[in-house]
Amino acid sequence: MSEEELAAVAGFCPPRVPAAAIEGLCEVLAVPGRHGKPHLQREDSGRSFTSSFAVFYLPESSTWRTMRRSSVLSSNTMALYVREADEQEWPRDMGRRWQEFDADGSVIPLQAASDFVIVTVAGTAVGVQVDTSGAMALGWSLRREVRGADRRWDVELHLRREPEEALRLVHEAGLLT
Repeated sequence: MSEEELAAVAGFCPPRVPAAAIEGLCEVLAVPGRHGKPHLQREDSGRSFTSSFAVFYLPESSTWRTMRRSSVLSSNTMALYVREADEQEWPRDMGRRWQEFDADGSVIPLQAASDFVIVTVAGTAVGVQVDTSGAMALGWSLRREVRGADRRWDVELHLRREPEEALRLVHEAGLLT
């Protein structure tokens, strides 16, 4: 989708990583769907909208259709996922999905899990999680007026950077507000 098409169905301009931070990568804006066709919801008025979308940053030599999980984990790619918030606590819920387990299979309490922490950056709570491959995810919430109402949107950014560098990127890019 183009930025204009995505803004029309999301109801606001999508957050995007600035060009200086994605040198050598191409940007792909997308909503969930199949075979290249977006799956959009409909309001009673018939207007199409989406409550989730993604912005991918892929090597210029590839396309989103050719990317696979293994190539994403081993390359300099980024994925920014945005979804309308539900009642779950965010970004803390981000850590619950990827909690660590003890040898006996019991869940390690979130506060003891070594790979997830919530930090405050410029007044915004940001979940930071690094997996064993070195890939990391940042999670935070945005508020946007959409379809006449103030709504909360949960954001996740997946990338391969050091945590401090990734936090600096989202802060300096204005992605937290």
